[in-house]
Amino acid sequence: MSRSLRNAAVAVAAGMTFGTSSVLADGYYAGSIKDAAPVPAPEIYQWDGLSVGVGVGVGRFDQDGSAKAWRKDEVDKFKKKCFRFGCKWKHKGGFDSAKGMHEHASEDDWNIFGTVQIGYDKLLGDRFLIGAFADFDLIKDSSLNFSEKTPWKSLTGEIEREYMWTIGGRVGFLVTPRILVYGLAGFSRMNLDGNVNVFFKDPFRYGSHSNHTDLGLSVDETVDGWTAGGGLEAKFDKRLSLKIEYRYSNFDGISAKVREGDHDSWKKNGYLYTRDITEGAKLNLDDTEIHSIRAVLSFKLGADAESAAPLK
Repeated sequence: MSRSLRNAAVAVAAGMTFGTSSVLADGYYAGSIKDAAPVPAPEIYQWDGLSVGVGVGVGRFDQDGSAKAWRKDEVDKFKKKCFRFGCKWKHKGGFDSAKGMHEHASEDDWNIFGTVQIGYDKLLGDRFLIGAFADFDLIKDSSLNFSEKTPWKSLTGEIEREYMWTIGGRVGFLVTPRILVYGLAGFSRMNLDGNVNVFFKDPFRYGSHSNHTDLGLSVDETVDGWTAGGGLEAKFDKRLSLKIEYRYSNFDGISAKVREGDHDSWKKNGYLYTRDITEGAKLNLDDTEIHSIRAVLSFKLGADAESAAPLK
């Protein structure tokens, strides 16, 4: 290569080096630190503090029950006998009558309920959470029905589950800054309300002088139970989140009964009839099992959380 060509190449290389250094020094290079986009601060989600929520759920209510009723008539028959010194009724025999019914009821249906909830949570470190909650569920169309009926006797009625509430606690783990998985357990109580009505037609007398059985057995009870389950809570933004929960609840059964007695007498064809009537009804409800799934929209109250280091 000639001396002139070598000198030209050196000059070009020196110029390129100088120009590049100048561009970097002036800061106009497109990829410079000055022009780089700023790194956004991590979004902070509020997990600590008081929350309120409202939601809807569906549950499978599983319960068996039985009701029975009975009536017994003990009748004595008398004939009037008169003597020199007066008349009196002489016993001429008697007879008994007994009637009974036994009806079984079962429910294994899915029912809708609404729920409201209040809770308090505390984040331990940057991943673990503990909390307490209380909720109230209003149940729709959940009942046991009895419907044995003939022209001579009947056993009918309905026992409804009106509402239930639970107080308990939960323990959770943040799998990401905005998603919590958790387990829960608590004490529950449920209200039962309704009645069972019993009718037996008088086996001996008819018309306006009849003495029919007409019993009513009322139920207005609260039964205790327990609840366990788990769920997932996902944040939409700093305060608003959605909970999806599965719960299993078990409630005690109940027994109720009513028993009455009566005395009756009448005359027919020259005979006097007297009788004693005993009648009653008894209701037995087994434990209630509930498998439920609920969705709750929850809003965290209180002051904003302090900025925390992102999860590692």
